[in-house]
Amino acid sequence: MPSTKDTIASLLLESFTPEKLEIRDDSAKHTEHIETELDISHLSIFIVSKKFEGLSLVNRQRAINKILQPFFDKGLHAVQLNTKTPKEYHGK
Repeated sequence: MPSTKDTIASLLLESFTPEKLEIRDDSAKHTEHIETELDISHLSIFIVSKKFEGLSLVNRQRAINKILQPFFDKGLHAVQLNTKTPKEYHGK
């Protein structure tokens, strides 16, 4: 069975076809105060996708959070998002 992190990566790859995707598990920093039924509680996600073009930062985050909602429902506590368009990422 794939890890929660791998499952989230697959969903983000499928939904956003990113040119870059990095997911870091930050759960170890929060073990003293978070209980979850998942194998992860805190994530940092860096994603670069053409699908963010024309979207505000808030709407980019909403799009990702919609995909992650089932994981939040099971105990994912926090996700730090850094979303970029290819133009923003490459500085063009």
